[in-house]
Amino acid sequence: MKYSTQSCELCGSNGYPFQKKSTFTYFKCKKCKYLFLHPVPSQDLVTSLYVNSNSESDEFDKKNLKLGKNIIQLLGTESGKALLDIGCQNGALLQLLRKNSRLTLHAVEPSIHNFDIVKKIPSINITHGFFDADIYKDVTFDLVNLGDVIEHLENPKGMIKDINKILRPKGHLVVTTPITNCAYVKLSNFVKRLLPGFPLSYLTPPHHLKYFSSSNLDDLLTDNGFEKIESWYSGQNFKYELGSSEILLNGFKGTLLRLANMRKFAYLAVFLIIFSLTRALEIFPLKGFSYSAVYKKNV
Repeated sequence: MKYSTQSCELCGSNGYPFQKKSTFTYFKCKKCKYLFLHPVPSQDLVTSLYVNSNSESDEFDKKNLKLGKNIIQLLGTESGKALLDIGCQNGALLQLLRKNSRLTLHAVEPSIHNFDIVKKIPSINITHGFFDADIYKDVTFDLVNLGDVIEHLENPKGMIKDINKILRPKGHLVVTTPITNCAYVKLSNFVKRLLPGFPLSYLTPPHHLKYFSSSNLDDLLTDNGFEKIESWYSGQNFKYELGSSEILLNGFKGTLLRLANMRKFAYLAVFLIIFSLTRALEIFPLKGFSYSAVYKKNV
């Protein structure tokens, strides 16, 4: 059977249909293993998804705590340095930085709900909407944080180039994103081959348009004027992944002996095993589902 192919934006190789979820199809690059949604959702849908979003990050999220400590260690606590948080959600990271440093804090956030929360926080310069480098043509930054954003972008390479323009010489860019070269994704894909109906929770269209590996993300940054200086991994979030699996979307209707319900129970059991096993494996130096890396601008 012949399949249509799509060109990979990272390396130019052909991609093949990897997985369909709902009405969306992810393609996978044969060479660098990059996953990308094709076709991408309409701009109207994307705008609606984020402008009307009510999702918030947890103020005490472990990723924010570690990220905040690393940023403070990197930039110090003295005044005079500026940070931009792109897609700041409810400002949990900014709150931590405001309390523990003297950085000048800027943010951009498309969600009206989250924007209304953050604009009430003192000493944070927040812009409502999507990132546009032209907004900051008269401002430069020592560090830009791109936390769980790059996977949502239609043109991640363009975003990296724009961020490069607003960074000061030797400035830093921090990127956090789900990755595919980790135990959670690999085990999920293995189960999917055995049980074709098993839902892949890590694929979340139409929100996540792209999925990187740690290596092809590093390549994207190094090809566009950055060098990596540090990286670390975090595990997947149970509540988010269970919701993304859609196993419980319609509950368990009717008698428990119905075939559809039995299948759901089986999928739920398998999901719990995968999640528990991969979280247990985090005690070993293995790649977690969430990858964070600090890159330094070369010039």
